[in-house]
Amino acid sequence: HLRGPVDFDALPEPQPKKDFQRDPARFVPVPAVARRRHMVLDELMARARQAAEESSFNTIAEPDGSTRLGIVTSGVSRNYLADALAANGWEGRARVLELGMTWPLPEEKICAFLDKCDRVLVLEEGEDLLEQDIRVLVQRRGLSVSIEGKDDILTHQGEYSTTLVTRRLARWFEETCPVREPRSMEPDLPGRPPNLCPGCSHRAVYYTVRQIFGDDAYYSSDIGCYTLGLLPPLRTADFLVCMGSSISAGSGFARASEKPVIAFIGDSTFFHSGMTGLANAVFNQHDVLMVILDNGTTAMTGHQPNPGMQQDVLGGMSSHMDIETIVRGMGVTEVAKVRAFNIKALTAALKDMKDKPGVRVLITEEPCVLYARRQLKKTAPQVAVVAQQGPEAMRCLEELACPAFYRHGDNLEVDATLCTGCMVCLQVAPGAFKARKRQG
Repeated sequence: HLRGPVDFDALPEPQPKKDFQRDPARFVPVPAVARRRHMVLDELMARARQAAEESSFNTIAEPDGSTRLGIVTSGVSRNYLADALAANGWEGRARVLELGMTWPLPEEKICAFLDKCDRVLVLEEGEDLLEQDIRVLVQRRGLSVSIEGKDDILTHQGEYSTTLVTRRLARWFEETCPVREPRSMEPDLPGRPPNLCPGCSHRAVYYTVRQIFGDDAYYSSDIGCYTLGLLPPLRTADFLVCMGSSISAGSGFARASEKPVIAFIGDSTFFHSGMTGLANAVFNQHDVLMVILDNGTTAMTGHQPNPGMQQDVLGGMSSHMDIETIVRGMGVTEVAKVRAFNIKALTAALKDMKDKPGVRVLITEEPCVLYARRQLKKTAPQVAVVAQQGPEAMRCLEELACPAFYRHGDNLEVDATLCTGCMVCLQVAPGAFKARKRQG
């Protein structure tokens, strides 16, 4: 995001347009062309290998004293290693090869480094790709050097840290470890899983779907913040394959199972890769209910524009595409559109579609609460408060689980600073909640 005023005079000039030079023997990879281009690719890779050998991103740090120990590292592990060496005064204990460009592998630079070492430790997060490449290189060149890497301290799981690298170096240097063992987690600490935001329209949809289908349906999820519907009490994600897979995987599941299948997908994911799956479902006459959660933006990754956004937000830079028109144009006849926060209308639409055969699409509309506040400048003038404590209020807590709810002793309260004024709780438990004017 740009912050502050923009000096448009300081922006670079646009690149000049150039005529395209037709060259099908280069740009149209039919088999005969592909075979020739493979030879060109080999030539380019040879040039890339030479660039790796000379790259300023691949550096060797030589200690003042003589040593036959070496460390090869890449990625963020370089920072952990630098901190661990400096903090413990170990800079002179080993030569260090930092690889900032690892593909193609700078083999000659690595071999020259290995020739000066008897033992080499490879530090890299994740899978031991670099370690295996170096082991192969040592075997192929017949080098007399011992390669070490992953162990029970630095595994291929999770992220590294300066503490973990220090512990590994201490073992490798055969030194007393200067850092304490990490404390084990307290057994009774409450979990803090990621959660749908207070006032998220997806929560209202998931709550309503669960009220109607419960565990008598299978839920196919997709990539987006709505994936967080997998958490209790909503539990509306039974499986997830990849972006755009909710309708495709859901169609296959519907063919193989005897239960209803509901496929959830966001508006931006629908445009990205959901339409092809829907076309397949229509063509093959699958029995699946697709719920398109249209919150008017690409919420999960930073509110980037998508074809379905409000046109007055996009201005003249692009054309608006209507999801309902697209769905009907793809051959879906059972289509409904409702406001996500209207629980009565949402319930009626779901009940109407529940027992119908074929592909059905329900579009639920409500702006992402963060996007509405930050970009659309919309805030609700009221917040919810608990008007009557008791079983109805607690049922709403247990079934809706809005993050604005909290327990105060035996009572349920609403944090007004978190409440967005969606008023779903007033519809779920009308006897327990009421609206109050937002203060301040």
